[in-house]
Amino acid sequence: MDELRFEFGEVTEGGEEFAVVTRAIGRGRGSGVEVEWTFTTVWRVREGLIGYHHGYSDHDDALRAIGAG
Repeated sequence: MDELRFEFGEVTEGGEEFAVVTRAIGRGRGSGVEVEWTFTTVWRVREGLIGYHHGYSDHDDALRAIGAG
């Protein structure tokens, strides 16, 4: 991918964890075709540091992972 960028949307908090709707936009290096996909990332923060990060293709699964769904 060329020109890969991320946009962040809705944030749901669940204690020390939070889920962030994430949109990735990229352009194929060979084809030049722009593609985008949306997924939800779960972050776990302890003492101000990121200790865990995981991407979920299903938003409801991500919410369940942080106890918010």
